[in-house]
Amino acid sequence: MWVSEMKALPFRPYRWAKSRNMCVTAILSDSPEVRLETSPQPLTAAPEDSASFLSLKCLADANPVASIKWFRDSVPLGASLVDTAASPSPPSLIQSRTTQLNDSVWGAELRFEPVKRHDAGLYSCKAVNVIGESAPASYRLDVQYGPKLKRIENDTSMDVEETALLSSAVEPFECPEFEANPPAQYRWVHLRGGATETIENHVQNKGGGRRLRLENIMWSDEGEYRCIAFNTINGVKRETASDVHYMLHVTGPPEIQARPLPGDRDFYESIGWAGEPVHRLKSRFCSRPPPKLVAWQWGSSHIRAGENIHPKYEALPLEPIVENKMVTNCYWAKLEIKDLQKEDARIYALLIESEKGRDSTNIKLIVRDPTEMRVIAAAVAVGLLFMLLLISIGVYSVLKIRRGRYRQEMMEEGSIAADALYNGTSISQQKSINSSHAKTFARKSSLDNGQNAYDYSHIAKQTRAMSPEALKVRRAPAVLQPPTIV
Repeated sequence: MWVSEMKALPFRPYRWAKSRNMCVTAILSDSPEVRLETSPQPLTAAPEDSASFLSLKCLADANPVASIKWFRDSVPLGASLVDTAASPSPPSLIQSRTTQLNDSVWGAELRFEPVKRHDAGLYSCKAVNVIGESAPASYRLDVQYGPKLKRIENDTSMDVEETALLSSAVEPFECPEFEANPPAQYRWVHLRGGATETIENHVQNKGGGRRLRLENIMWSDEGEYRCIAFNTINGVKRETASDVHYMLHVTGPPEIQARPLPGDRDFYESIGWAGEPVHRLKSRFCSRPPPKLVAWQWGSSHIRAGENIHPKYEALPLEPIVENKMVTNCYWAKLEIKDLQKEDARIYALLIESEKGRDSTNIKLIVRDPTEMRVIAAAVAVGLLFMLLLISIGVYSVLKIRRGRYRQEMMEEGSIAADALYNGTSISQQKSINSSHAKTFARKSSLDNGQNAYDYSHIAKQTRAMSPEALKVRRAPAVLQPPTIV
């Protein structure tokens, strides 16, 4: 009857065995069940390539004994991963054998030491025994890594040069593609004059900013550009710069970079000192193609670059400007004036002309007398001394007033009785002295066998300066009386 009841239980296969006393016993069996645990648990940061360590533990509840199998993207992991921890150079992925943890729980572990970017995927485990196979338990491993240049076959990266017209809008350069997780963003920097300036890309939202767009091209846009791929992993920015150098050349009519001061004036100023051996006027300009004419004019005089008016004036040859070890399309125009005098103060005009156009500017030379500077320095020194004197007088006055108030407060708070000694002692100290005098008198009386004799010797020893009020009382007429005997 008991056997028939056990067979009636649904969905539960049984295995029968005979005990030593020939009693029939039922042993309960079931299909395995598995679950996955990660270590560390919980994951506080995203796994990062070559920086994070992770382990997956598959726990199987099975009876009878079950074996655990690992899969990545539904493909069984190779047997070559089993027990490779003892190898001299163990791989980053280590798979342990199935071990029994208790009567019905079995476990197997998959360790990533450390995690590599190619380890990313869907990992799952199953437990199999003679009863059946468990449903898989899965974990998707997402490995994050910084930008790395995507290699393309037959890719021969080299420096790229482009030319743009002045005041135009262009998209001259495109950064090579970088692999990254999270996906890479791109930013562009401009190398000019030894400084690095980040460019505001007008197409940043397209392709993460791989293509650079420049609008309203100016001469200052000329130079070298670099692209930098970046992403953020666990709050830290990861950056990788491209090896490609992008060179932009600007073409257009001459343009003088130094412009007149704001206002109605059509010139900018240069200040010199009378007696200066050589004073130099200079201006920066850009032109492509190079200028045909660069000339300085003042009054009725006219001088071209590379010429001179002996012995006073010399227009130096054009000096190409080199930025970041690259010769640009910009130049320095310089005029030297020797033995500068007051009569050299005037407006000098600079004229630049090329086949695409022309530009000009005025420079006002101001010549100052060195004695003016000495007078100004002396005036400044006198003014500083006068200010220091005023400050000293003010501080002295404030201290004097405070001192008078302090003395007045001390006189008001420090007045004492007319018969008090003017010795600076406090009332409590005076009481202590009087008490000690009383004790001395008592001891003296006891030593004189009860005779009423007063020792006046201590009075002379305690003579001190008297207060003004006490002196008034002392100087008043007094009636001499013999000491009263108590």
